[in-house]
Amino acid sequence: MPFKDNTFQLVVYDPPHLINAGESSWLAKKYGKLNSDTWRQDLKQGFNECMRVLEDKGKTFDKFVSQLKNLGYDVEFNELTACDYGAPTKRKRFFMITRCDSKPIVWPEPTHGERNSKAVLNGLLKPYVPAYECIDFSLPCPSIFDTSEEIKEKYGLRAVRPLADKTMKRIAMYQIITSLLGLYQT
Repeated sequence: MPFKDNTFQLVVYDPPHLINAGESSWLAKKYGKLNSDTWRQDLKQGFNECMRVLEDKGKTFDKFVSQLKNLGYDVEFNELTACDYGAPTKRKRFFMITRCDSKPIVWPEPTHGERNSKAVLNGLLKPYVPAYECIDFSLPCPSIFDTSEEIKEKYGLRAVRPLADKTMKRIAMYQIITSLLGLYQT
């Protein structure tokens, strides 16, 4: 970025989120796409650049951690992937553990892994839980495009419609694009 160090109190970093989008993807064309080989380094470089131009008083998280340490806490933070611990999702989450009792911080060991991994095949880990094992497909699943009345008539369920404004805008955009491509009929 063409800015001096410590220039801003707030920096919003919004890089592209897509890695595997195809060349004809409208999302990739609109928002950009991360390089599938270098995306980790690219994001890290972007974050580092944001921290460089951020004023010291803007570094809230660093201050928070430093204050905990000044109070005598040991502080560690990590990114854990939910599926490694039995959840049916590959979402990553930020976790922080602090202690002030002089005992070591212990991170949980993963309990699950890829079905064909050596650890799973040798019985050291359980296989990842697929989402379909947690979904009750016998339950009715009304379309987001149905009105409250249509849902009541089809399934006997009460549903809130219209959906939230931002959700409705995303649906409208989807309908516009798919109708332009001839994939959606009203």
